[in-house]
Amino acid sequence: MDKIKGSFRYSVSRNVWSNTLDINDLGYLQRNNVVENSAQLNYNIYEPFSIFKDWGARTWFENTRLFEPNAAIENVMNAVSYATFKNNWNASIYTGYNFGTTDYFEPRSSNNRYYLEPGHYVGEIDFNTDTNKKLSWYLNYGFYNTLEKDRWGDWINTNIWWKASARFNLFYDFSVRKEYNAKGFVDSFNDDNIFFGTYDRNTFENTFSMGYTFNTKLAVDFRARHYWSFADYEDQQYFLNLDGSLKADNHTSQNDVNFNAFNIDMVVRWEFAPGSELSLAWKNAIYHENELVNMKFGENLKETFASDQTNSVSLKILYYIDYNTLVKRKD
Repeated sequence: MDKIKGSFRYSVSRNVWSNTLDINDLGYLQRNNVVENSAQLNYNIYEPFSIFKDWGARTWFENTRLFEPNAAIENVMNAVSYATFKNNWNASIYTGYNFGTTDYFEPRSSNNRYYLEPGHYVGEIDFNTDTNKKLSWYLNYGFYNTLEKDRWGDWINTNIWWKASARFNLFYDFSVRKEYNAKGFVDSFNDDNIFFGTYDRNTFENTFSMGYTFNTKLAVDFRARHYWSFADYEDQQYFLNLDGSLKADNHTSQNDVNFNAFNIDMVVRWEFAPGSELSLAWKNAIYHENELVNMKFGENLKETFASDQTNSVSLKILYYIDYNTLVKRKD
């Protein structure tokens, strides 16, 4: 149900993924057995005023539950304000509050075990220069802080897009995310003996893309991405109680992890006839994992490149056939 006209708008929605749904049956889904309910209110000003080209604000509430059994997962309140300035720059500011999560997924149990994650608030700002210009820049910064002492995190994402000409463009994106005193699954013996650990995690991602259009029928796209994430666990670990709380335990297991993924995707596309296309693609993939969480960037990258890699080349042809040319028309 929604109202989609005028400055003031609202909508109410409900999405259901049952416990019997194959999460990959209709495309990729992170999980099934979830019910999501949401309601939102919007107010927008579409006519220019003062320094603004347009302005809007939105607030919404999200309720998430298990499908089977019917049990609460979390409730979240959100609000965002966004604007386009008369010079076509954009900015937004977001804030939200999570009242706490009953996490049925992190315990990785088939017996509906859950972990009570503390509530947290989150804030985020976004800024983007005019993307119609040859050179544009984007910046995003955000943070979260939980009700649990010293458990917080922040992130920053920035990119630059250079449209050097009508045929050639370059794009570079960099992001870093840090989490402090996070808690998560480390080990289990069965559904009754599940253990959590406390860790600091750092995640870095670099993506470089370029595209060149030779003419209206021939173009090439190139993309390289390096994802690096490492988690450093403390020695202290915890037993997951039946009520979802954690109790200090002398259980120990080695869980430090340093993970790298490096990927290259290059595609040449040729439209050899109207609606018909030939695509030649090269893909390179390197995945590397160890327990060394204190490596320097250069040393880590060098070791990643020395790991086994997979290369593949594929050729795809799409040919458009006009049915009317195959069937003799009757006058």
